[in-house]
Amino acid sequence: MPERPVVGRVLSREREESAKEYAGHSRMKVGVFGLSSGAGVTFLALNLARKIANERVLTPAVVELSEGNEGIYGWNYDVIGMDRRFSLREYFSFYGSVAKGESIRNKANMDEGVNYALRLPAEPQISLDQAQLSRLVNNVAGEVILCDFSARLSFGETDEVARNLGMKRLLSDMDVILAVVDPMPSKLMGGYKRLELLKTFACAGKNIVYVINKDNRGVNDRELTGFLKAKRLLRLPLASVAEQYEAEYNCRVSGCLPDTRKMLDAKLARIVESIDLF
Repeated sequence: MPERPVVGRVLSREREESAKEYAGHSRMKVGVFGLSSGAGVTFLALNLARKIANERVLTPAVVELSEGNEGIYGWNYDVIGMDRRFSLREYFSFYGSVAKGESIRNKANMDEGVNYALRLPAEPQISLDQAQLSRLVNNVAGEVILCDFSARLSFGETDEVARNLGMKRLLSDMDVILAVVDPMPSKLMGGYKRLELLKTFACAGKNIVYVINKDNRGVNDRELTGFLKAKRLLRLPLASVAEQYEAEYNCRVSGCLPDTRKMLDAKLARIVESIDLF
């Protein structure tokens, strides 16, 4: 395999990671699911994990469940510079181990209080089916399992009906679903089928919280709420684009940076409360 080009980046941490063992006792499974591509699923999952790790006596895990974000394998891994974070220690391949039928119990990629089960960029050939992904979710170490359902999903199936069935089964296994919404009208209309799927889950009693991401003064609230017809609706403001770039260049989660932190902290706290962790 040819060597990947590397962008020069500086690793900047909020705190140093201490060496300790983490037991795998899952407490709650939270599905972070976008109504459209680019809605902000990974953005919410990573920042929520950081919030829980910093302010709750719980260990969050971020589990990537897509077959590549926007068709790029290892996207989430690269977003926060996992290669730099684990430059002096081994990064455990959850995808590779599950594909081989190996045990993943008590395995962890702990960094700043979060266990990361992200696909490696060097693993495009690994395709997990719905049963294997379910085993990953149910055995990963952590007490709050944040499952990143990025827009591109296939679960190793080529048939769309089988693919959608796999997605439904995984989503139905979640204790809570955070539905991430980009309020742009074209994104809303493009995500209508996914919205219908969530409505069926709501009718079946599933706890669903709608999170309007990228909220800004240009959004027509009346049209937005009329389209969604959702009872539980929270909002995240449009984050600083400059700080998102700065975060990636410093291998950080964007919510660590001053403007984004100030803008997000209270909003993320409300989302944490809506999950009802205790």
